[in-house]
Amino acid sequence: MNIMKQIIRFTDQHTVMSDREDLLIETRIFKHFKPKNVYELGAATGNWCAAMNEFSSIDSHFTLVENFDVLKNFPTLDIPFNETQLKENLSQFNINYDLIIDSVDNLKSTEEPIDLVRLDCDPLDYNKLIRWIFDNASDNLIVLSDDIMPNRCPQRFMAFQEQVAKGNLKLIWVGIDTAAWVLPSTQVDKFYELVLKELSDYYDVLEFCNPYTFFDIPQKHLVSRFGIPYKKFL
Repeated sequence: MNIMKQIIRFTDQHTVMSDREDLLIETRIFKHFKPKNVYELGAATGNWCAAMNEFSSIDSHFTLVENFDVLKNFPTLDIPFNETQLKENLSQFNINYDLIIDSVDNLKSTEEPIDLVRLDCDPLDYNKLIRWIFDNASDNLIVLSDDIMPNRCPQRFMAFQEQVAKGNLKLIWVGIDTAAWVLPSTQVDKFYELVLKELSDYYDVLEFCNPYTFFDIPQKHLVSRFGIPYKKFL
């Protein structure tokens, strides 16, 4: 069974708050960069961590951060609304994880440097959160953000693009509703080679954007999308 069909089957059984096609490249990010210490800010069901653990074959430690007081404002979402329900859901999977039940605005210094941060919530203070990320980051930092579309949570994309303008990050990939950034010193050519080699058959569009500059900084990032999502894999 090909990897896209496996992901479709997994996401049919477990709600993952991400576009399924974006999960393909997210798993390749794990496979290539091998993040050991992963923080998901806005963990919801925990199923994104479960998907990364399932399809990347990397022995990562996940720290899931969730504020259930915020989730209670969205009762139609099919996700846990308390710590017990979240733990029950996670018990289905073999994941090495810790939970922080609190607002992302209250995050403390970490014991180990963070290799990957995934943002799937909105802090009250983006500047404070970004300082926390950089203060606790390893030299291999990767930042992922979900819901970056202009009609969803554009502030997430803009907050990290501001760091690109300041020379603190570089954008390496934009999917349907997910984007990835790394530190400017990070070598990404081998990552691009991996994605193009393993995933070219899965996308109608998998290519580099036309060369451009952003605040006078030359830019290059990968773009991925399907024409008719999933149809050819079902």
